[in-house]
Amino acid sequence: HPVPLAMLLDEAMSFVRAALRNHPVATTTPPHIQVWCDPERISQVLRNLLENVAKHTPPGTPVALRAHAKGQQVEIEVADQGPGIPADDLSLIFEKFGRGRDATSRRIAGSGLGLYLARRILEAHGAELTVESDPTSGTVFRFQLKVA
Repeated sequence: HPVPLAMLLDEAMSFVRAALRNHPVATTTPPHIQVWCDPERISQVLRNLLENVAKHTPPGTPVALRAHAKGQQVEIEVADQGPGIPADDLSLIFEKFGRGRDATSRRIAGSGLGLYLARRILEAHGAELTVESDPTSGTVFRFQLKVA
């Protein structure tokens, strides 16, 4: 059903505020846009992406939660300026129980299901979760939702 985009992003940020307390966070949301979605599931996706940033980036690393309209879609991005994801791990992180080398070697808590489930939730919404990562500029996860 139609859901205010600002509400989705605000609720996700409220949920992870404590986890991101050591990161400067910038949020950009187009005003007065509603998207078609299951708000509980999309909130789950956003919380997962933001919690991953908190776990995998050093304190003080900037984080951005951005949304911008692209025609009849809204593109939502969770971006950081952390160390990036090694190229070999990019396909692994979306697999069931898949965890990157960094998570395993640093013993970062997690089961390897978060990104797998996020991708499946977005596929059920007719969207795709993508990632771009560079060790010099960080990582960006993005997906689109239909404007209501």
